[in-house]
Amino acid sequence: HIASEMSRRRAQSGVFDAMRTKHGMSKSRVYVIWCGMHQRCKNPNNPAFKDYGGRGIYVCERWHKFENFLSDMGEPPDDHTLERKNNDGSYSPKNCRWATRAEQMNNTRNNHVLVVNGETKTIAQWARESGLKYNTLSARLEDGWTAEEAVQPGHHHDISGLALGGKANGARLRARTHC
Repeated sequence: HIASEMSRRRAQSGVFDAMRTKHGMSKSRVYVIWCGMHQRCKNPNNPAFKDYGGRGIYVCERWHKFENFLSDMGEPPDDHTLERKNNDGSYSPKNCRWATRAEQMNNTRNNHVLVVNGETKTIAQWARESGLKYNTLSARLEDGWTAEEAVQPGHHHDISGLALGGKANGARLRARTHC
């Protein structure tokens, strides 16, 4: 009776978690992040494996031990997650930092980057800086504008040929008459 009551109390207080892991942080946010990093890189059954371990991303030897990861990275600030600075590089102290979601979105493989006056930024970053909408900037680039022209807020191409009967109207009429 007494032994089972003590076991129940330890289980409720999390003492067993501390006994199973040396650090006692198995339910902490930083530990969950550390586990996720390993799962993405090592477990072929993980849905994200193809984008991590499947393409050669690995966890450095030092970070195989949670305490080393925690010592190098510290606790993540609120609303920050683990980011690899070089998206093609592996998880290591030199290549990782805590980043916001917005910062992470600027560091994805499918981002389109523009170089304007020697400065490299994603389309989303240029849109925010210029005050243009992302779709406007994208459309300008698709229409053949140079990066320098596209990021200028007040810059407009000559659209006089698009008035009634112009290219756009003709295309619209053809779309109505052809299947």
